[in-house]
Amino acid sequence: MKLEGANNFRAKLKQLSEQSQKTVHDIVVANANEMEADAKRRAPDVYKYPKGATQPTNGEINQAIAAVTEGNMKASVSVNSKMGAYAEFGTGAYVDIPKGWEQIAWTYYVNGKGVMMPTPYFYPAFRDAQKRFLDDLRQYLDEATR
Repeated sequence: MKLEGANNFRAKLKQLSEQSQKTVHDIVVANANEMEADAKRRAPDVYKYPKGATQPTNGEINQAIAAVTEGNMKASVSVNSKMGAYAEFGTGAYVDIPKGWEQIAWTYYVNGKGVMMPTPYFYPAFRDAQKRFLDDLRQYLDEATR
């Protein structure tokens, strides 16, 4: 997912000093790391199936979550495991996809016959991180432009 308005924000940042750009970069990286930690905290320990059946994840999802700094003022957080997507969205008749994440979910579609129930962990971490990130940026910009 990309944050809307990021290109416009980057254009405005070019007008700021190098120190300001470094500060924003630090905010980006810190928020990506916080999201990684939050997603790991929320990651399921078991895959859930109908009638209360479960199967241990053996830490597969938790170990697959990673924040990566991709350059100046750019970072990403991802789950490098198909099972992470199946646990997030569910499979078959149990699929539950947050609005705006349909394209991501469809890349993991197999045959629609799965029976895993969703245990959202990444989307809630993203939603909370997005709010914190915007709050942090607003706070910095308010302080920098006083």
